[in-house]
Amino acid sequence: MSHELTRWFNVLSHPDGLPITSKATDPEKAPVNTKRPPSFQTSLTHYFSTTHTRPCHINRLPHELLEEIFSYMPYSFGQGLFTAKHIQPMQLPDPDDERSHILSAEEEEEMRTSNGSGQGDCLAELFFLNGCLRFCSNRYWNFLSIMRVCKRWNATIRMSPRIWSSIPSFTEGDVRRAVELSQSTSLYLFRIESHKDWPSKECFTSVLSSEVARVREIWLDREIMRLADWGPGSIFDVLSSHEAPQLRRLRLLAHRDNHELNTDSWTSTVFPSLTLVDMRAITMSSSCALLSPTLTELVLTDCHINWTSAAAPVYLLARLPLLEVFDLFHTPLPFDLGHRSFTAPSEIVYPLTTRLRVIGLDGSLRSIHRVLDLIQCPPGEKRISLSYRHSPGDVGTAHDIAWACEHIRSLALLFPTNFTFPGLEIGFDLEKRIIRTWSRIPDEGYRWNKVTSNPCITVEHQWPDTSDSIAVDVLSLATRMHEPFIVNIPNMIMDIEVEGWLVNINNANFTPETIYAHIASYLPKTTELRLRGAAAHSFLPWLMTKTKTPIFPPLRCLELSAVNLQECIDVREPHPTHILFAVLWAFLHLDELREMKTTVGFGGDRLFGEVSLTPSMETELAVLLGSHLCVQQSFYHVDEEVEIEVRRTPGESEETLTMHAGGDTLNIIGLRLESPRPISPLEAKVRGLERYWRKA
Repeated sequence: MSHELTRWFNVLSHPDGLPITSKATDPEKAPVNTKRPPSFQTSLTHYFSTTHTRPCHINRLPHELLEEIFSYMPYSFGQGLFTAKHIQPMQLPDPDDERSHILSAEEEEEMRTSNGSGQGDCLAELFFLNGCLRFCSNRYWNFLSIMRVCKRWNATIRMSPRIWSSIPSFTEGDVRRAVELSQSTSLYLFRIESHKDWPSKECFTSVLSSEVARVREIWLDREIMRLADWGPGSIFDVLSSHEAPQLRRLRLLAHRDNHELNTDSWTSTVFPSLTLVDMRAITMSSSCALLSPTLTELVLTDCHINWTSAAAPVYLLARLPLLEVFDLFHTPLPFDLGHRSFTAPSEIVYPLTTRLRVIGLDGSLRSIHRVLDLIQCPPGEKRISLSYRHSPGDVGTAHDIAWACEHIRSLALLFPTNFTFPGLEIGFDLEKRIIRTWSRIPDEGYRWNKVTSNPCITVEHQWPDTSDSIAVDVLSLATRMHEPFIVNIPNMIMDIEVEGWLVNINNANFTPETIYAHIASYLPKTTELRLRGAAAHSFLPWLMTKTKTPIFPPLRCLELSAVNLQECIDVREPHPTHILFAVLWAFLHLDELREMKTTVGFGGDRLFGEVSLTPSMETELAVLLGSHLCVQQSFYHVDEEVEIEVRRTPGESEETLTMHAGGDTLNIIGLRLESPRPISPLEAKVRGLERYWRKA
C-alpha cells in the first residue's frame, strides 16, 4: 500500500502505539496473549509483526475520527494500490515445456524493475519463477472492501456522505449506491487513466445529467479518451441543457482530434462557481461561456481559439480579473496581434491583470511581448513558458529583440533576490526546427495545482523549414533571452539534448563549432555537463579540437545519457572512425586533456545514464575509469555489431584499440591511463582522486 494507508493505520493506533483489534469487547476484560504477536498488513506484499501488552479496540475510536480517516480512501487511486488477479490454472503453459521458462525481453525488464514478490497462493508462482508477475494481472483495489471489517466501520461509511461524494465506480451498483448515500453533498466525477474507471460511458453521463446541479468537479483524462469511445462532446451536451451552479473545476483532456465547443446556444451561459478550466484539443471561441469571470486558472493545451479580432486576447484577459494561471500551451495567439499597426483598446483599464503566477504564451515574438506589455505580475516565484513561432525571413528587428529581452529581464527581477535555478537545459529538435531552453526546480512528486508547483522558465523557439537561414540568429536569441535567469548561478549544471541530425538544417553556418562555441561563450561557469541523445555525437569531437584552451575551466563532471555507443556519429560516412565508442575512447586518451580528465567525469558521482553498449565495451570502460564509476544500472547490453579489442603490453606507454565493424577495421593508439600525473597528497585527498589512479 501507499504511504497514505500506512498513515491511516498509524492514526488508527493508540497514542502509545497500541495496535487495533476488531473485537468489540470490554478493554478491561479483554484477554492478553503475548505469545503470538498480531500481524498487520501495511502493503499488499509486505507484513510486519508487533507485540503489545494492551490492545486498542476500534470501537473506542470516535465516529468523527473514523469518518475523517475513511474520507481519504476514495483518493487512494493513483497511489499504486493493486490486488492480483490470478490466472486460471487451465490458462497456464505446460510446466514441463522448457520453452515456457524462457523469458522474453519485456518480461526480463519487468522482473528487473519490479520490487514486488510473488503471491504465495498463486499456482503460477508455484510452477514458474516469478510466475505471478509473468502470467497474472493487477486490478485496482476496491476500497469498499473495508466495509466488511466490522459493523461499526460499515455503519460509519454508510452514514458519511463525504466518502461517497467521490463516486466509487467499480460497478453500476456502486454508482447507484454512491449517488443515494452522498445525499446532497457535491459530487466529483473522475476518470483518470483507469484510476477511476466506470462501468460504461452511459453510466457516467447518466449520473452527470441527473446530478449536474451538485457536480463540483469533472475530470476526463486524455488516455481514457484514446483507449475508449469517450470524448468531451457528451459532457458539452449535458452542460448545454442544464445549469451547473456548483461546478468549480472542469478538466477535459481530449487525445488529438479537436472537438468543437460552441456555447452560443447553451441554456445557461453563467457558471458562478467555476474557478478552473483545463482543456486539451478543443476548438472554441474567445467568447466561450466557460471562460467565466470567476476563473483563477485557465489552461488550454493544443487548442484552437477562434479569435474574433486581434484584440480578442486583450478583452479575454480584461474579463478575467482573478486569473492566477494563464497557460496557452501550443495554443497560438492571433497573428494580427503582432502587427506594427496594432493599437490596444482604449476603453480597457491597464494593466489587465495583477495576479498571474503561471504564464504560458504561444505566438510570434511581437504578439507574445505585446501581451506581456499589458499585464503586471506580482513579485515572487513563477512558472513561465514562452513558445515563439518565428516568421520566415527574420526573428524580429533589433528593436523587437531588445524589447523582448527587457521583458524577460523584468520577469527575472520579480523572483526573490536569493532565488537561483540549479542549471540550464538546452534541447535541439532538428527535425521540427525547435530550440528549447528551460530551467526548473525538480518537483517533489507531481502536483496538480499549478499555482503551487515549483518555479520554472521555459523558452521555445521554432522556425519553418523554409527559413533555415535564421537558425544561428534563433540560437543567439534563445541563449540571450535565458541569460537573466542564470547569471547568478554559482555552480552551473548544463544539460544538452539533441534529436535528429545537423545535416537536416540547410545552413552552412549552423555547425557544432557555431552551436557549442556560442553556448560556451554565454555559460562559461558550467561545472557539470550532461550530454543526452545525439549531443554526444557532436560535442565530444568538437571538444577534442579545443585542447589548447579549456572551454569550461570549472567543469568537474561530464555525463553521457541516452546514447548507443555502437552508433555512428556521421550518417553520411558510416565508418569505425565515426562510431561513438571510438570517439569516447580517443577522447579519454588525449594527452592534452589529461589535466582536464582528472576533473571531467573522474570527480563526478556518475558518468553514464541509460547507455546502450556491448559487454566488451563495458569491460573496457571499467578498465579505463574504474568499475565503481560504471554503474551497472546505467548500462543496457546490446548485440555486438562492433567488435573491439584492446592491446596493452606491459612496460609500454601506449595501448591500441582495434575495432571491427562490417568489413572495416580501425586501430587507435592512445597513451596508457595507468601512469598518473604528479599530484600532491593533499590535492589527491581534496579531489578524491587517489582511488582512480592504478599502478601500471
